[in-house]
Amino acid sequence: MSVNHNGNKSILIVEDQPMVANALRMILKIDGYDVVIATNGQEALEVYQPGKFGLIFTDYKMPGMSGHELAATIKSRDATQRIILITAYSDLAQHDNRSAHVDFVLEKPWSVDSLRAAITKVMGDSSSAAPPQ
Repeated sequence: MSVNHNGNKSILIVEDQPMVANALRMILKIDGYDVVIATNGQEALEVYQPGKFGLIFTDYKMPGMSGHELAATIKSRDATQRIILITAYSDLAQHDNRSAHVDFVLEKPWSVDSLRAAITKVMGDSSSAAPPQ
């Protein structure tokens, strides 16, 4: 069954560095998203359900399970799930033969503008929250 993620304002952040996860959460909450944080791939799989999250952000390098491994597992459960990989190793991540499992690679350090642009690119204009005026 195909799940339509458009309009789903729930985002899962999978990040092992609390400062990065909290910065992402703060920006996304300002933009109107409901945010859940997982500190590793296993924790993410415990909270993941097809259709529950409109978007998943995952770090590339994490202990135990890489962002690509997590993305492959999630896409095997729901091929329509949108996933953005965040990495300081963008050359490596983009040329990784598993890159087909992610919808976009966002390079660290990212800016608020590049974060919002990535969401718009992956989710489309209709589901991105407009920043407050």
